[in-house]
Amino acid sequence: MYPARANHGIVRVLVTGGTGFIGSHATAALQQAGHEVRLLARTPEKVQRVLAPLGVRASDVVTGDITDRRSVEQAMDGCGAVVHAAAVVAVDRRRAEEVLATNEAGTRNVLEAAHAAGADPIVHLSSVSALFVPGLSIIDADTPVARADSAYGQSKAASDLVARALQDQGAPVTAVYPGGVIGPHDPNLGPTSRAVVFWLTAPVPLTEGGMEIVDVRDVAAALVAAMEPGKGPRRLVLGGRMMSMAEIADVVEEVSGARVRRFRIPAGVLRGWGRLNDLLMRVVPATFTITYEGMEYLTKAVPSDDAPTLEALGLTLRPVRETFEDTIRWLVDEGHVDRAKAPAIA
Repeated sequence: MYPARANHGIVRVLVTGGTGFIGSHATAALQQAGHEVRLLARTPEKVQRVLAPLGVRASDVVTGDITDRRSVEQAMDGCGAVVHAAAVVAVDRRRAEEVLATNEAGTRNVLEAAHAAGADPIVHLSSVSALFVPGLSIIDADTPVARADSAYGQSKAASDLVARALQDQGAPVTAVYPGGVIGPHDPNLGPTSRAVVFWLTAPVPLTEGGMEIVDVRDVAAALVAAMEPGKGPRRLVLGGRMMSMAEIADVVEEVSGARVRRFRIPAGVLRGWGRLNDLLMRVVPATFTITYEGMEYLTKAVPSDDAPTLEALGLTLRPVRETFEDTIRWLVDEGHVDRAKAPAIA
């Protein structure tokens, strides 16, 4: 599933967020590349259930939380490198305090504890959303951290500032910035997976901008390739391929074999729709795919320059059609999408 990479002599890698989407794929890719992996998990009983579909098991699991510095330090003992992928991913404003309290503090605990323990490399999973500013021509490794409106966006930006402060001190922190990550085996059916469900089951809004798409397995391969000590501070942008909504609708239709309904909508109206949903999520127990910040990203999309990262890590992104096909097949198999919505897959 993942390309094999050299071990570089690393004995054990601590992974946070190993029961999440990217973290679970990173755990599988690290093991398949020959690394020993230790997971820091709040719910250890969830670990095997999440990893089993990826064909791996976790024999080294430490119970703890990234917000608890002591448990992080205990988990670090004996580890030579870290992949920090843990974060609360939520756009529900009712969880804003949780998001803000967890993501920045957790990143600080993990990265500082790893640096104090002499880990190299310390890989921090960030996001191109932490660098997104409408009007930029391109996002690259020199793009400064942006200001965000939502709690999640603010927490990712604050976490990135923690990573950059350590980099400025010379710490071997490698920050990786993926774009819209999709792929099979998303244990929590996160925002991007729900977006694919939306594209299969609801009319797709054709508007300005677009979305960068990167396969979760390619992100995992990048995290494994970054497991090389002695490289010092690095920033690796991996946004993926920029696709318009029309291109996304075309590939979803081609892969699924079902007609994808479409409608044109001005960008301003779509952002207004997102604002309305944000207000509704304050008073009703629902999570909407269309949010204001999400529509800002979509309608004012900025491409990223991935070439330096792909060259440095020796990677090639898999075809986007393969990503969509595997994602939709998994959504159908897991019952998230009715088979009638993807007759070609069924």
